[in-house]
Amino acid sequence: VQVGLGSRDANAVYLAPELRGGGRPDHALLDVFSLGAVAFYLLSGRAPADTPEELLQRLRDAKGLRLSAVIDGVDE
Repeated sequence: VQVGLGSRDANAVYLAPELRGGGRPDHALLDVFSLGAVAFYLLSGRAPADTPEELLQRLRDAKGLRLSAVIDGVDE
């Protein structure tokens, strides 16, 4: 599956960033990322990001998806 960085598909923020770069990423690792993104949504009630670009920025800045960034009182 190829998803462009400019994609406005709401599902794109649940896909591992490795899918956007092409190549042959490990499918198990892709599944783990997507599972984490869905867990983030289930626990926070919010998508991990609004756009693929925002997702990449959050992953760079916070070195992952952090519930503490969107929910008060959640510890790292």
